[in-house]
Amino acid sequence: MSIIPEKILQQVLIKGFKAFRDDNRLIDTLFHNLTLKERDSIKNLINTQIVDINYNYPDRNVRIPCCVLLLKGETESEGVLGELFQSHTSVEQTEPRPHIIPSLQGDATIVGRGSSGPVWGKGEIVLDPITIEAAGVNYVDLPNGTTVLIDPFEETSYLEVLEGTGEGQRVEISSIDPRSTTLPVRVVVNSNFSVTPDDTSVVQIVNADDAVGTTGDASKVFEITDKVERLGALYKVNYQLVLLTGDQDHLLWLYSMIKAMMIINREFMIKQGFMNLKIGGADFLPRSEMQPQLVYQRSMTFDFDYSFDVYNFIQEPTLSSLVIALSVNDPDVSQQGVEVEVSNTTTSLT
Repeated sequence: MSIIPEKILQQVLIKGFKAFRDDNRLIDTLFHNLTLKERDSIKNLINTQIVDINYNYPDRNVRIPCCVLLLKGETESEGVLGELFQSHTSVEQTEPRPHIIPSLQGDATIVGRGSSGPVWGKGEIVLDPITIEAAGVNYVDLPNGTTVLIDPFEETSYLEVLEGTGEGQRVEISSIDPRSTTLPVRVVVNSNFSVTPDDTSVVQIVNADDAVGTTGDASKVFEITDKVERLGALYKVNYQLVLLTGDQDHLLWLYSMIKAMMIINREFMIKQGFMNLKIGGADFLPRSEMQPQLVYQRSMTFDFDYSFDVYNFIQEPTLSSLVIALSVNDPDVSQQGVEVEVSNTTTSLT
């Protein structure tokens, strides 16, 4: 699955500044070596001023303070050269697993009904879509012999109704009862269904989402009969986050807060696909053509690898019509009328 690194970094900054505004204790702990007067000035800065986040070089109307995110360089890894994710898979031959996260080893499992797929941080599917046998207000019966490898007492899992009666419901599971070797497997949920499923309902069981890594929304893209190939490569990238302020102290304070945001959200960025992440910083040489006025600047650098891959829909060639010319040279052989049917198109040959 591909990502847009700028949007991930933007999320980290937006959430980070909001966290500092919502809980000023973060400022007290981060700047504990400053005086109370200085910490109050920092709180006033973060509570009264909005830090703009810009992409690419800013124009002269940029508002200070602000962050400018620049792509300094990106190269395809020489170790893969576009071959890392190459695969050709028929969904028809693959079990649909909507929330599987593609791995670097080239996992090309394509999603089917229920979702489109892979979304970072979404709970892994532990039971693929299956039609139930019966249901009540707070349970469903799965076909006899169904194996569900979860323990509701050890981990949080959900029953999702994908199709049929009750479609769209998601309910937490409280217990799973095999009952016996001859009876259906009963899955009991914590709350009653708003619409009770029946034997037309298709369900799946998923683990809880990752509270740290979840981002984005799933949508249905692939159908069961679609054929796709997954192509991609690993890229090495360098981003520079330039911080511009109109005050020397503001520069130091905001730079320290951004560095803290990156440390706190390192796990989130890794789960989005940032690999071998390294963060650095340096003062930025002022350039008059890039700034609207005399400002103080400092940059933070991000070096990491990430995968960029795409799904290419395979269009199977179809034969819509066929023209055949028959020539009979033997005068003793009479030409017979022939009909050839191709792709629901009938051509008459005489």
